[in-house]
Amino acid sequence: MPENLTVIEDCSPYYIRFRFDQLEKIISIIKLEESNALIKYQGTYVHKEFPQNVTEKIVNCLPKQFQFNFITSAIFETPPDNGSGIHKDGKDNRISFNIPILVNDDKCVTYWYDEEQFGHLPFKGDLSYTRNVYSDHNNLSKFMCSKSMIAQENEMILFNTDIFHSWKNYSSEHVRKMFVLRIKDRDNTYFNDAKKILNF
Repeated sequence: MPENLTVIEDCSPYYIRFRFDQLEKIISIIKLEESNALIKYQGTYVHKEFPQNVTEKIVNCLPKQFQFNFITSAIFETPPDNGSGIHKDGKDNRISFNIPILVNDDKCVTYWYDEEQFGHLPFKGDLSYTRNVYSDHNNLSKFMCSKSMIAQENEMILFNTDIFHSWKNYSSEHVRKMFVLRIKDRDNTYFNDAKKILNF
């Protein structure tokens, strides 16, 4: 294992939860700079994108093992009783590095699904942003998931966005905030590629 990285849970090919020494500093920067993020999308969740200089400040705090070409970062804020339907991320987005920055309970759940359930369905919406197949986050229980996760603070998640997934905040009172850091689309880096780069 590379110096400075500690795996908490390896649930490949869906996600890997891990920590490293500079994580607390990065979380502090994210919280401090959140007011500078611009709303890119507002619906069942809010996508607040950081300016490039803030993304660079965060990337500069990552351990040297993170040999990726990072380009964008954002906060996904999910209000109570909201979420996102079943989708893959934008057509060239294979992975994401996520940091939970506000988790007040265990009621916000992320689900992954087998390709066989949805691979035959047409994608909807702007495919550069997300490849939606089922948008109603209120009826996710009608589908069988292959893996679920409840994110926790003070960790980073290598997240496979190229598997169908969704999330739902079942809380009636708490907002969940997830920081998302992404690499350049044209790099075409898949989950297993990222694992090798980080020596997980």
